[in-house]
Amino acid sequence: MKSFLAGISQIKLLTFILVTACTSFLCPSENEIPVPLSLKSVFSTGGRISGPPLEYPGGGIIFFSEDRYLYRFDSFGVFLSRKKAGSGFSPFHAQGIDGIIYKYFRDNTLKAVNAAGGILWSVKNNSTPFCAPVISSAGAVITAGSRSILTCYSYRGRKRWELDLKNSIKVAEGEDLLFSCPPCAGAQGRIFAGMSSGRIASVDSSGKITKSINSSGYSITALVSAGKKVYASDSSGRLLVYSEDLELQKNFKLKSPAVSIRSGRNILAIVHRSGSASVYDDEMTLLYSSGTSMKITGDPLVAGKYVYFLSGRGFVSWFDPESGAHGEEAIPAKAVTGIRGVKDEFPRLPFIYKEGPLLAAGGEDWNIYFFHAPASSPADRKSTQQYSEDEDLYSLRPDTGFLIYINELLMSDDPGEREKAMKLAENALSSGITAGDEEYLIQMIRNSALRGRGNVFAGKGMTGPGSASVKSTAAVILGRLGTHDALALLREILKAETDPFAASVEIRELGKAGSDYDGRSIAEIISAWNRFHDYPGINETIIESFKGITSYHGYFPSQEGKKLLFKMLERNRNRELQLKVIELLKYMEQ
Repeated sequence: MKSFLAGISQIKLLTFILVTACTSFLCPSENEIPVPLSLKSVFSTGGRISGPPLEYPGGGIIFFSEDRYLYRFDSFGVFLSRKKAGSGFSPFHAQGIDGIIYKYFRDNTLKAVNAAGGILWSVKNNSTPFCAPVISSAGAVITAGSRSILTCYSYRGRKRWELDLKNSIKVAEGEDLLFSCPPCAGAQGRIFAGMSSGRIASVDSSGKITKSINSSGYSITALVSAGKKVYASDSSGRLLVYSEDLELQKNFKLKSPAVSIRSGRNILAIVHRSGSASVYDDEMTLLYSSGTSMKITGDPLVAGKYVYFLSGRGFVSWFDPESGAHGEEAIPAKAVTGIRGVKDEFPRLPFIYKEGPLLAAGGEDWNIYFFHAPASSPADRKSTQQYSEDEDLYSLRPDTGFLIYINELLMSDDPGEREKAMKLAENALSSGITAGDEEYLIQMIRNSALRGRGNVFAGKGMTGPGSASVKSTAAVILGRLGTHDALALLREILKAETDPFAASVEIRELGKAGSDYDGRSIAEIISAWNRFHDYPGINETIIESFKGITSYHGYFPSQEGKKLLFKMLERNRNRELQLKVIELLKYMEQ
């Protein structure tokens, strides 16, 4: 009996060891494994969900349904309201400045709809829409028509230009210039268009073709601009990596042509024509492949540190590029996987990821599904202290960890540390960072500028060496980013500026960025002149800034700005300055 009990004890001990080993080695802690998706709630509408969900300004999600209503939910998925959105709308829409939704209706009419469902303006487009509108980095609305026509509208509905690519590009006889994938937006208001002949065209913010190349002779199947790169997939299954000036840098072979590409945090998420999905790092090392049985039918979604896919089998799948962990969650009914009347090779984004653990998908059964998902924000990113003083930090390839290190320096009480942080950030931007990390860069500047512990723009931190350099470098970074969020922050900083030298730099960078369709940048420049008009050189800086804005748009979008120039003429007796003002006024009228 004793030997039998001893045997039982040994078995218990062995079991305990095995369980402990499993817990320690096979079952990592909760902090190391992403939280799986789980269904949170289901909401029934009166019709099929039309197009991708959109963000509600201030927090929340908007869905259009074919029952003719716009449905609004808060950021936790709680239903708030619905409003009649009109009839006969198409699934094509996009969201621009201030949350305005640009939605196509079935008679080729483009309407601007605010988040409450009100119609702000409408225009009849000359050609049938090929895809959803594209919002440029300057906030302009670009439509792509079925006859290879690009049309640009301001966010107020004013038609800026129209470009017929078929009649504007010199091509070989028989070359077909029909759109073969949705165009994409690049920096400085630029638009890239891919065509069925393999040609890629770059169009600037004034509607002029800056470059046109024939990539390979194979139809372009997907096109995306990320950071300083343009990624194009062709029908031969190649992924072509270009500079923003369309100079070929790399050429990779994919397992099948891509129909959708998304970028974020130094990764590319790709949906292939075969229905499979894959994730690559920016050196094109394969991190994840779904195989072909999954049949991905929606655009990938890169949200924080995770990548999400929607499959035709009714599953939402997720992947963590850092740990390699992945999984999936079934939707009770098949989710929206495409759009009626649109070919399968042009899928549309099926869900949106908000701040906080919420993911939403629209179902073909007229339901909206909300999921708990892993939250991911800059605060969740793993901090790092791995960079030593012995390293040449300015030569390091930027990644998210390096940006976190920069942020730690920026929040220091030491002005020298903050100066170093902004110089490293400027270098990281020059080296090329992803769109997701660009957003993080804007956020870290905002935190420091407006409420950071080591505030470099106002109050604490303004004294001591390096403050002027920090502020100037921050302005340069925001101006070079040139996105809506970056320029909005730069205007906010200029509005609160008390240092005339820093104001001069901020004015100069707003002018270099150029984008000012609504006159907001010009208004802040005028306000700054009223505060600092006696500061040496401020008038010359404003003249150069106004010239940059005029060059960007091809016209000057503000009568108040012109009045300021006439005021300069009245107040100054400097002949050289007067000639510069007169020259600029003539330039504005050309």
